[in-house]
Amino acid sequence: ANHKVHIKAILINDTGAPVDAELAALPSPHTPNGSINGSVRPLGTVHIDKTATAEYDIPNNSTWDEFHPTLSDLHLFLESAGYTHRFKGEIYDSRTLTFGMRQISTSNTQLTLNSRPLFLRGTLDCCVFPLTGYPPTDLASWKREFSIIKSFGLNHMRFHSWCPPEAAFQAADELGVYLQVEGPVWAAFGSGNALDKWIPGELERTLKTF
Repeated sequence: ANHKVHIKAILINDTGAPVDAELAALPSPHTPNGSINGSVRPLGTVHIDKTATAEYDIPNNSTWDEFHPTLSDLHLFLESAGYTHRFKGEIYDSRTLTFGMRQISTSNTQLTLNSRPLFLRGTLDCCVFPLTGYPPTDLASWKREFSIIKSFGLNHMRFHSWCPPEAAFQAADELGVYLQVEGPVWAAFGSGNALDKWIPGELERTLKTF
């Protein structure tokens, strides 16, 4: 299949004057140290008054799953107009995003991932950390935990009524683990108090962040 990455960049100009800038992308295989390798793909000139939105599609044929957790890095560069090659102009801003390409769907009653049947073999995490009283926030701790469940043939973890920290998502991406993240609080919902407004808002913030 011809997979594409859809880029939507929201650009903010705080100089007080309109600016023309070149937006360029550099897609590459993921590197843990963030090194940049490959050729820049010019995306075009963007006129930025106060804000501007630029949208582009670039090809990416690698896919991610539990057996081959292939990740890609996308480096975006915003540089002064007139230059479409790496670092020849003044770099206004840059950002690197790490992602994996996957397509989740269904076939009759079966979940599929990248057109293959998906069977979730999981365990439960109820946010029980008696030694610290809080979950770890470092990558190494979560990679250790996910490596243990994978050594038992599992591929999935349910986070019962809570959302783990960002490091858990990164570790799952790198090791090939499916996460079932849930919103907080399962009791006293629907009484019309402030909690009823807070829970959907928290879910929206979780989706936006992760």
